[in-house]
Amino acid sequence: IVPVGSKGGFVVKRPPTDGGRDAFMAEGIECYKTLIRGLLDVTDNLKG
Repeated sequence: IVPVGSKGGFVVKRPPTDGGRDAFMAEGIECYKTLIRGLLDVTDNLKG
């Protein structure tokens, strides 16, 4: 749930120094996936 008017940002702390925009975007996507997995580990406590 995202409240109306909410804004956020995501910053890669150590972006790749070579490879251009494609490498930068790929690294950003992987870092974001890691963030989401971590959040799900904390919040998803369903017992199967």
